[in-house]
Amino acid sequence: MKEHAVTFGAAGNLSGILCEPEHPVPGAPAVLMWNVGIHHRVGAFRVWVDLARRLAEAGFTSLRFDLSGMGDSEVRRGGDQDVERKADLDEAMAFVTRRTGITTFAPVAFCSGIDQLHDLGLRDERVVAMGYIEGYAWRTPGFWLHYPKRYLNPALWKERLEHLDERQSLQRFKRFFKPRAALKLDPESVEAAGGAAMFARHRPDQGQFAADLRRLRARDVKLFFAYFGLDTDFNHPAQFEEMTGMAPSDDVRLFYLGAADHILFRTAHRDATVIETCAWLKHRFGRRATGEVPVTAPAPKLAVG
Repeated sequence: MKEHAVTFGAAGNLSGILCEPEHPVPGAPAVLMWNVGIHHRVGAFRVWVDLARRLAEAGFTSLRFDLSGMGDSEVRRGGDQDVERKADLDEAMAFVTRRTGITTFAPVAFCSGIDQLHDLGLRDERVVAMGYIEGYAWRTPGFWLHYPKRYLNPALWKERLEHLDERQSLQRFKRFFKPRAALKLDPESVEAAGGAAMFARHRPDQGQFAADLRRLRARDVKLFFAYFGLDTDFNHPAQFEEMTGMAPSDDVRLFYLGAADHILFRTAHRDATVIETCAWLKHRFGRRATGEVPVTAPAPKLAVG
């Protein structure tokens, strides 16, 4: 495995780490990873570092990088944020192709990075696979039927106790009983007007998302979805089909960890997610190295209810 700190882009303003395998899988796409919320290119608890290195062991090239104006990447002058993000991703792909000769891509995104991932997959046919980690979720009737079960989950209470701060908990308790004024403004509009556009989200509605996934599958884009069930908007595996009308399959892989929290605080949950993401790519593209279909590596045994 070789890792190189790189700068790229038309203005040389973008920074990242190119991770290359000793023995590349012929014809495999390069994996792109970028910021998770306000985390820089390492991702939440360095999850992108772990994934990039495991992918390199499996023969995949990856680039983890900072979007313009975040982490080590300089601000891109001019244009709105959506245009800037598209340019960031386009320049990342151009750099990888110029440096390695790889012309197809498998971007993997986490949380708010899903916004850029989803747009990229729909607009660029070089994208042949997409990994959605803690992406869009809608509370379905099935979600509410399963909702009471969360209070029977010992992992929820353990997580609460581990993060308990007596002072903050008391303040939250007081705020719970304090009357709240009605919110008259849209938070995203306020943030954007105040220059905090990095926190504004642009996501499709549920019907549009389902239609978008059908478009991607019509193009034979391989899809991977990872959802975590501890205090999130997704709480049972069947919820994916309830949301999208699309059943999980070999080409639409679903990984659900019921005991994991949104940002993968626990090491075992991060490891399981990295293993499953890498196994998905190996299963879809790793066969090109030997002509054999690789066996998906089993994840550690964890509670998934």
